Amino acid sequence: MDWTLVKKVANPWGIVPMMGGGQSVSPRVREYMDRVWEESKKRDCLSRRHHYVPQAHLRAWSPDGKRVRALHTANGTDKLLGLRDVCVKENYYQVTDSSDVLHNQVEAMLAVIDGETAHLLRRLNQWSPGDDIAVEEFMSLAAVMAFQRNRTPQARRFLTEMSSWQERRVNQPAVEYPNDVFVDVLFRTTYGEADEFPTRQLELWDDPKGRFITCDQPILLSPGAGGTPPSTLHSR
Repeated sequence: MDWTLVKKVANPWGIVPMMGGGQSVSPRVREYMDRVWEESKKRDCLSRRHHYVPQAHLRAWSPDGKRVRALHTANGTDKLLGLRDVCVKENYYQVTDSSDVLHNQVEAMLAVIDGETAHLLRRLNQWSPGDDIAVEEFMSLAAVMAFQRNRTPQARRFLTEMSSWQERRVNQPAVEYPNDVFVDVLFRTTYGEADEFPTRQLELWDDPKGRFITCDQPILLSPGAGGTPPSTLHSR
C-alpha cells in the first residue's frame, strides 16, 4: 500500500510533550510531584477509606454534588449512592514504612494528584470547539491519566495475574499482590506510562445522554441514562 502525504502541521508548542520516563518532566508536573514527595514524609493521614476514582471526577456526573447513580454489574442494583461510597475501598493504599509501621499516607499523596485532576477537569469542561490547551497542562493531563489508569482494582488484578503467571513459571505458589508493591509500581511507572498519551491526539467526546462508564465495578451512570452503551452514532 502506498501512502500519500496530505498535509503537514507544525508542532504548535515547539517541543515534544514527553517526559522521557522522568528525565524531562514539565515544570507544572514537577511542582505538584514535589508536593507529593513532601506528603510522603508525613504520617498525618488517618483516612482508611481510599478512593480509586477521585471524588472530583465522580462529582462531574452528580445531580446534586453529593451522589452519583451507580449500576452494580455483579448484583444488578441501580441506585444513587453518596460520592464517599463509590469507587472506594478500605485501606486500599495502606503500606508499611521502613520501621514496619502501617500508615495511610499514600491517600494524602494521591490527594495532591486529585487536586490537579480537578483543575484539569474544570479546564476541559469549559472547552469549546477551536479551543487549545497549553503544553504544560497537556503533559500534566498525561500524568494524571497514567495515575488514574494504574490505581484502579482492574490494574491491580492485572498486576496480580502477571505475578501469578511469573510464580507459576518457576513452580512456586502464586501470591496476592501486596499493597506495598502495588503502590511502589503505581508511582515508579507513572512517567513511563504518561509518555504513552502525549503522542496521541486529544479528543473530547460529548455524550448527550451524559453516560459515564468505568472499567471497574460498579459501573457509574448519570441520572436518566439509558441502558445502552455510548456510541459514536449518538455522540459528537
